Amino acid sequence: TGLKEPYLPVPMVPTTVKAHGDWLYNPVTSVVYSKHSSTVHLKYQVTNAVYDPTESMLNTVVDNPQDPAISAYLAVPAHLPAVIQTQADAVVAAAHATTAYQIAVALQNWFQTNFIYDLNAKSGSDASALVSFLQDRTGYCEQFAATMALMARLEGIPSRVDVGFTPGT
Repeated sequence: TGLKEPYLPVPMVPTTVKAHGDWLYNPVTSVVYSKHSSTVHLKYQVTNAVYDPTESMLNTVVDNPQDPAISAYLAVPAHLPAVIQTQADAVVAAAHATTAYQIAVALQNWFQTNFIYDLNAKSGSDASALVSFLQDRTGYCEQFAATMALMARLEGIPSRVDVGFTPGT
């Protein structure tokens, strides 16, 4: 309807896209984008391949932090409250996680089992909002995504927050 974006929301590993406009595909980032078209009132169809990596494969992934394409996704705000790093370290230690994949899963599981998703939670994703989220253990997608991405970065995992959508039909 009113979503006006130069990026076309698609599932992972799109193989075909049928959409009006000049949509392009970036195979490095798996992003479908346009320099001139937008998503406003756009009806489109996407077919995608199933991406199903094994746990063994995911445990062997290693990023190069000096790679400019990755280093941007490791940056954290200056003067970050120490409680965020302390909590991330505690989650990783409790899970005995050592690989980036194990750390990501440990953080994900911790959020899924120790927090309440509440659409009426106070909005915000700055440092103080994230500290409140960690203390209150209640929030919605904004706090979950921002805190997960930040903790992942603090643990050396390149991460970003992305727009999410239901799968559609």
